Amino acid sequence: MFYSLLQGNEFARVSAWIIGIVGFVANINILYQRYQARLRNLDWRNQSYQRSQHSVMKSRKVVNYLICHLAIADLLGALYLIIIAAADLYYGYNYPTIYQHPNPINQTNIWTANPMCQVACLCVFAAPIASIIITFIIALDRFITVVMPYSKIRFDLWKCRIMISMCWFLSLSFGLFPTIRSILAISKYKSSFEFPDNICLYRDANPKLIIPFVTLRQ
Repeated sequence: MFYSLLQGNEFARVSAWIIGIVGFVANINILYQRYQARLRNLDWRNQSYQRSQHSVMKSRKVVNYLICHLAIADLLGALYLIIIAAADLYYGYNYPTIYQHPNPINQTNIWTANPMCQVACLCVFAAPIASIIITFIIALDRFITVVMPYSKIRFDLWKCRIMISMCWFLSLSFGLFPTIRSILAISKYKSSFEFPDNICLYRDANPKLIIPFVTLRQ
């Protein structure tokens, strides 16, 4: 057992590796399977079948499109866990004088200045928001399909692309805000070894900026 970024929490360390790897592999597999399904649908031998099943294929394209973007959002969440787990392992073994002690004196937390920490910060704030919004869109699409199957408000691919574009714009905006603020606050927190700093969470000290962000995120 070693201390490192996760402060000796073996449960968090093991969970981060397991959930991160399983989530990464599973979502990559989903994207691959959807890509293979798309290639099969483009096969010229299936064109006559597609014409006879136009409405079904149209609905299936919408669902596949939404599921792919949900997989991408979940992939970002898994990537965050892998980054933190890998950094915990790397810095724990390669910088023992810094990260093998609970409160190192006169040391700099070099991990917080690493660009990968900023990438992790972007992932952890953008991914949950994108995942929640896309899940809501999928639920709304299924509700309309079941309750109002012949309604004009049913989602088509064009509507979904607009909603997903707005979803990613909002999610990345929410992710970039704390990421940029954390970059600007590096000089203030370079000597901090608190758990939120180690896992690249929001580190802005200004409560006037924190409260609106946290309120909107919740």
